[in-house]
Parts: sequence; C-alpha cells; structure tokens
Amino acid sequence: MAKGTKTGGRRKGSTNKATDEIREILDSNVDFNEVVKKLLELTNGVQLQVMTDKGAKIYTEKPDAAAAKILMEYRWGKPQQKIEHSGGLTEIIISKKVIVKK
Repeated sequence: MAKGTKTGGRRKGSTNKATDEIREILDSNVDFNEVVKKLLELTNGVQLQVMTDKGAKIYTEKPDAAAAKILMEYRWGKPQQKIEHSGGLTEIIISKKVIVKK
C-alpha cells in the first residue's frame, strides 16, 4: 500500500450513522431553547437566594467565561488558530466551521 492510503473506516461522503442517532436522541429529549437561555444566564452571572434558619441569603455567581465561549463558538464558529513550526513552515492555519442544521 502507498503511504497515506486510507484502508478502513467510513467512505468519504457517507453519512455518520452514530452521529445521526445521537442527534435524534438529543433532539427528542433536550429543549435547546432552554439550554441557550441557561447559557445566557451563566454569561451574565447568576444570583441565588437561599432560605436558611437565619433568613434569606443571596449568593452571586460571577459570569461564566466557559458559557460565553460556548455561545460565541455556537454563533460564529471557532476562531482560527496560528501554530508556529520550526521546520520550514512559518504558519499553519487551522479553521473549523460549525454548521447547525434545523
């Protein structure tokens, strides 16, 4: 076999049945509008009021950077990453586009 020849796995262009099954399960069990609302809450910070024996106590959670990153990547995709390499190439750009089907 020639170097770099693919010998196994799915053929190029065929559908990934495992991914389709996972999507079907998620779509039937998860309300994604609610998920996005919760992520928005986390990006703004959350206040919780807890009742104790001594009365109500309010906790304030800081904005969650990970939730904000998820929302940004969901909306605009992951940013390009530059990687420096010492072997002749000066720059490699890795780019991934996120496409969401409804």
